Amino acid sequence: MGRGAGRRAGIVAVDGALSPGGHRGSGPGPGVCRRHAGKRPLARVSPGHATAGAARHPRRGRAGVRPSYGRVRCHADDRRQHPGQDPDHAAGHLGGRGLRRGYARPHAGAAAHRSVRGRPVAGGPDREAAAVSTTLQVRAGLDFHAVGRASFSLDVDLEFGPCVTVILGPSGSGKSTLLGVVAGKYRQVRGQVALGKTTFLDDSRRVFLAPWRRRVGYVFQKPLLFPHLTVLDNVAFGIRRHLPGRRERQALEWLERVGVVELAARHPTTLSGGEQQRVALARALAAEPGLVLLDEPTAALDLQSRSEMLEVTRSAQRESGVPFLYVCHSPSEATRIGDRAVVLSDGRVAQQGTPLQVLSAPGSLAVAHTGGFENILPARVLEHREEEGVTVVDVEGVRLEMGYHRLPVGAELDVALRAEDIIVALEPVRGTSARNVLECRVRRIREQGGRAELEVTLPARLLVSVTSVTVRELRIQEGSRVYLLIKARAIHPLEA
Repeated sequence: MGRGAGRRAGIVAVDGALSPGGHRGSGPGPGVCRRHAGKRPLARVSPGHATAGAARHPRRGRAGVRPSYGRVRCHADDRRQHPGQDPDHAAGHLGGRGLRRGYARPHAGAAAHRSVRGRPVAGGPDREAAAVSTTLQVRAGLDFHAVGRASFSLDVDLEFGPCVTVILGPSGSGKSTLLGVVAGKYRQVRGQVALGKTTFLDDSRRVFLAPWRRRVGYVFQKPLLFPHLTVLDNVAFGIRRHLPGRRERQALEWLERVGVVELAARHPTTLSGGEQQRVALARALAAEPGLVLLDEPTAALDLQSRSEMLEVTRSAQRESGVPFLYVCHSPSEATRIGDRAVVLSDGRVAQQGTPLQVLSAPGSLAVAHTGGFENILPARVLEHREEEGVTVVDVEGVRLEMGYHRLPVGAELDVALRAEDIIVALEPVRGTSARNVLECRVRRIREQGGRAELEVTLPARLLVSVTSVTVRELRIQEGSRVYLLIKARAIHPLEA
């Protein structure tokens, strides 16, 4: 654009690329395109570079709009002679606005995930690295006193591949807090947070990578869509690495993958809860993240929508190849969607493995509660029969045999037992593989949804889960005498 055109339009288009050179001095002849004065040339910086005004005089005004595809700068300098050899056709690659006071620019290992014409720059997690494995290290302390909450600390080391890793744990264990710290949601954090080779936070070196530069997608319990934008514009909003036409095509592709492309022209307020969550998932993935965080995305959905959302989420993860960290409370949901499971307790990893391994064989009280074990009983080790693979424990005066465990005789511990792992009979059963046959009486019966929960006394109180049909066929009533069959492997010792 010539100088005369710039004067008439009152704007300078922000596009193109800077070339080296450009020191202040005599300007070019009339009619020659000029670069923007006062801006130091930066090589290989994308139009989305979040910097402006690095080399300007301290008393001059800085650019009011940062460069991006399709953007323009309204600035007084396009109407007068520039004092240097900086043609203004390349004003799109401006020098940087300074970082927030008190924070240093991240070092090379913590570089932002910028792009050059759509290509990822080295220094951040990429798809090839994620295809092998990704490490997440969080050692952080959070001070919530300013908002009326207690302080909390996280000490988490995870390694996961391009799969769905489910984060489980009781309320207050730090599941949602972990996601918030990784995403940069909290500023009152001290410590270190790193994803692979990329440092998100290190207060000892005064490094804080802004949330929008972490390449982390986030799907919340509520969709949090922009009500004034269409579905298509919501999904395209976070795509900043491509030209407008490419952004729309990419947004439409992800809307099609999650099954709501026909809703592209509608607004969020006209959609159901399940449809809104699909749009939120598409928005998170369309921005090409290196990691996606999902914080109970099905919590507010009905059973049908929840089932559909789980299938869509599972399919989207496989198609994208991006690691998912998925927070939920339901063991059945965890086993259905998760490839890996991690249980948190007080901000620490209590147990991890496949969902079936973790939920069926808890090693701690927190994991037992998370896995839905209804019976947690105090016990004391009586003897070991190593040749039989059995340890005998005393539970409130009742002898129970469980799988062999290397605990000294006399040691006290808790044991966990699922209500559904107990078989009920009306008469003593002989010749069975169950090592524990216990006589007891039914104290109470609760029926709901085709299931019946029996509360029995040994004298230890136990909960037993059977079908309502079983109660009717065996004619079990409150006060009935029954026999319980419990396998040794169904009793799980818990660490203190």
